[in-house]
Amino acid sequence: MDIRMTAMTVTILFAAVAQAADIPEEFQIKRQDVFEFTDKPVMTATADSRAWTIKFTSKGYCDATVAIEDAGGRIVRHLASGVLGPKAPAPLQPNSLAQTIIWDGKDDRGELLDEKTAVVARVSLGLMAQFERTLF
Repeated sequence: MDIRMTAMTVTILFAAVAQAADIPEEFQIKRQDVFEFTDKPVMTATADSRAWTIKFTSKGYCDATVAIEDAGGRIVRHLASGVLGPKAPAPLQPNSLAQTIIWDGKDDRGELLDEKTAVVARVSLGLMAQFERTLF
């Protein structure tokens, strides 16, 4: 890659970051800094025992992440992550603090888990991305 192209790319990135700070309020994500549950998360089997229902209620429209962990605490399925509110991403329900998510019993690769009784649903409120390190 040409060094001039790299310098131009860096300049464009800096301009994009500077413009991101100038986003009008109507386009900014509206999140509340309330990271508490009104109703704690509950995971129950559906009537046919083929799927599981995860229900919880948050006190405010904040970041929410739902994952399934195995007995060792390793995440085997990432179900949902996003800001609760009018533009909540599926499978989260928009404009609702009470959430119900259906898990089909499969891992992230789409394979059915054998031991569904050895897993737990982890619901986290208030998680935010943070830079950890440069890899290469």
